[in-house]
Amino acid sequence: MASCRIFFKDREGNPSHTITVAIPIDQLKHIPNKAQRFLEESKFFRSNLSKFISLGSRAKEVLRLVALGKSSSEIAEELFTSVETVQTHRKLIKQKLDISSSYEFTLYAHAYDLI
Repeated sequence: MASCRIFFKDREGNPSHTITVAIPIDQLKHIPNKAQRFLEESKFFRSNLSKFISLGSRAKEVLRLVALGKSSSEIAEELFTSVETVQTHRKLIKQKLDISSSYEFTLYAHAYDLI
């Protein structure tokens, strides 16, 4: 694993002084797993961004609250709306994101920093 930082640039803006720090990954056994998880999260983010962007602000708020484990009645109370409206939002979110479980609500909420 390595990290590089530019300290100085020449007059044309090209790096002239850099420092690189490298650490063997095998000494940090947890790093490969974290790197793999990061790559999977990054792929999920990129491949689902257009679906997520299609949600309105209210749908994103409902998505966040579902991911936090709140029931439709709790969400309705918090958003000052009816339970039926919340259930409609949940149904439309499931359709737009092509999801079927509360766990998948959580995946989206984490990927797009809603929680």
